[in-house]
Order: sequence, then C-alpha cells, then structure tokens
Amino acid sequence: MWHSNTGEAYYAVCSDKPKARKQRLLRQLEYDIWKGLFAETEAPQEVRDWSEYAAGLSADLGVSETMIANNLLAMDTLIALPRFQLLVESLYHANMILLRKIAATLCCDTFWDHPDNQIIVDEFLTEFLTPTKPAQVMPGPRAVGNRLEDLLRELRDAPETEESEPAARDHYVEDNKDGTFTTSSTWDGYTTAQIDEAIRAFAAKEKISLAEAHARLILEDIDLSVVLNVYKASDVADACAWMPGTGNFSPEATEAAERDAKTVRDIMVAKDRVTAQYAATGLMRAYINGRDGTCRWPGCNRPATHTDKDHCVDWSKGGPTSPNNLVSLCRHHHNRKTDGLVHYIFEPISGDVYWLFRDGTWVVDEADGPLAPRNARWKVTLNQRKKRRRQKAGPSKRTGPPTKRAPQFEGPPPF
Repeated sequence: MWHSNTGEAYYAVCSDKPKARKQRLLRQLEYDIWKGLFAETEAPQEVRDWSEYAAGLSADLGVSETMIANNLLAMDTLIALPRFQLLVESLYHANMILLRKIAATLCCDTFWDHPDNQIIVDEFLTEFLTPTKPAQVMPGPRAVGNRLEDLLRELRDAPETEESEPAARDHYVEDNKDGTFTTSSTWDGYTTAQIDEAIRAFAAKEKISLAEAHARLILEDIDLSVVLNVYKASDVADACAWMPGTGNFSPEATEAAERDAKTVRDIMVAKDRVTAQYAATGLMRAYINGRDGTCRWPGCNRPATHTDKDHCVDWSKGGPTSPNNLVSLCRHHHNRKTDGLVHYIFEPISGDVYWLFRDGTWVVDEADGPLAPRNARWKVTLNQRKKRRRQKAGPSKRTGPPTKRAPQFEGPPPF
C-alpha cells in the first residue's frame, strides 16, 4: 500500500517516494523469503539435522547460520503475535532487523510462559507500530526494543515475583589489549540512574571527562548531592517509575525510589507555565523531559535529560520560554536547526514535531516520554489488563519448561 500526502496516516518509510517504494519492496521480499523458509521447517517431512539444513541455506542465501537461526526465531515469535503479524503483512514497514530485535527482547519467561502477556504485547506492538498521522517517523529497533523492555518490566510484577530472586549484580573487567581496561557493573534502573547522574554532575562541576569523574568518585572521598526527577503516574495504581535513559523501573526499584523521595510534585502544572527568562526553569525542564523522552530529531535516541531545550519560535523573535514552545534537541541536532538547515513546527497539545526539510519534504516525530498523550493512554490500558490477569484463577508458578514452539530440527541450533 503506497501513500501520498492525502491526509491519511502512514509511516515515512511507506511513502510514495521512489526510494521508499523500492525499500518497501525489498522488505516485503525478504519477509516473504523467511516466512516461506519457516513454513518449511514446520512441515513434518522437514525434520532434519540443523547443521545440514543451515549449511545448505547459508550457501544458497549467503548469510551466516546465526542469521538464519535468528530470522527463523523472528518468524516463530510472530506466530505468538497474530495481530502484529497481520499489521506487518499489511504495511511491510518492519524489516528483519526490527523483527529480530523484537524476538530477542521477547525471549524470556515473562512472555512465553504467560498467554495473557502475549496478548498484551501483541496489542502494544500493534498500536505502537501503527501510524497515526501522515509522514510519521517509524520507530527504529532500539526504540522498539526499549519500549518492549519497559513493558516486560511492568508485566513481571505478577504474583509469582514475590518469591523470585533479585537480579544478579555483576561487575566485569575487560582487557582492551592496549594497556587499558573497561570496567562495568550491572544494576537496577534506579541505582543506575543515581550512578549516572552523580558521574555527570561531578564531571560538569569539575569540568572533567565522565571517565575521570567516575574514577574519582570511587577512589576519592567526595561529598556530592544529586537530584533525580523520577516520573510515576499518580492516577494509575501500581504504575512503575520511569526516567529518561533507563526507562521503566522494576517494581522493586520503584519502591526504593519512592522511599528515597524527598519531594513529590505534580509535574503537569508546568505544562503551560511561562518565564520571562531565556532558560527554562527546573520544573519546566522536568516536564519537557517527561513529555519528549528523547531528542526529537527523527530517529535520535539520546535521552531528553542530556539535551538542550530549543525554542521553536526563537526567543529573540518573541517566542515564549514555555513547554508549549520548547522541545528537546541534542547538541548536534540543535546545531543543525540553528544553522538553518532544517525547520520544525511544534504542536504542543499532541506533542508532535513536524520537521520541514529543504527539499520540500517533511516528517512528523511523536513524543515518547510517559507524559506524552499516547503513552499515558497506554499506561491506563496496561493497568486494566494487569488487574484482570491477577483476578484469574489458576497456578501462577511455572510447572515445566516453556511451551514455546520452535523449528523442528534434530539437535539444538547454534544459538
């Protein structure tokens, strides 16, 4: 289905531009190839050794065995997402990279062991990846993966999690083979947000690199206070907390953040506020970060907390300093706008940003934070689903291995 500027909703990747038409045909051809190959693996007569089958496909298609396995698993995952599969086969807007990302993110008990969760995920993906306006920017694999991970964290607060063990907190040291080493640790979202904000605040204060700030905070006796703006819906029961960059917190991390909170504010009061100063107030910035989620340049995933707040109508030309005239732009894309290479129109009620390019084309970017209208509506829908799930009778603990279907091969595939 091709689209032109007739007012109907469509993704920019499905427009009637020649390059977009060709790319959509490529996506459709690739999808049809892997759907057909997956159907072959499901046929009883096709039970065979994985290595033999994958080697033959690898020779015919020129792709690795790992790629073959991941693409087949992507097709298998779509079977559990019937509404989303129908959408994909209607629009052909999702490429195999995105479908592999979805399958990899959903490779967990939270999805495969709970049919109700599969329905919720199916509804979410169908709604999230359905265009709602003309020339809309298509969310990329990273953005979709992040939103799915947020959803899965919320779905994990089912009754059985009361007895589940907390996630391991690991520390790693990797030798870079050039005299340097990379250190990393794994933490929950709330702890990660505190660590990241402390590093950034100290680096800004001392005018040093983030790496140096990290080391000095660990090795030196430094007294530092940081402020985190953590978002949580006040009108939705059991809502998870959220922060740009880390996404939804787990229920445990949400409880910890609530215990530590020194101040609770209704951030929505900042929506229509105006200041006579050029710079937005702290409350305004907090609201804008919660509305935008990321840099508003099409496809940019930089967290809104690490962006400039740009006046849509220039302040020097009378544009107010207000969330209704400010959007989040990372420094790189802020410079592109300042240089006059592109322009945009901001619609504050919906939070949409319409980007206007010099060749006469345009695309629209939707706000992606928890305060964005579309996300706020989904939060209520998700909470209703979770409530109904808890009211259902039956065992909540796993009693056996996952029931996930898989391609029929003798011996495990190499993944």
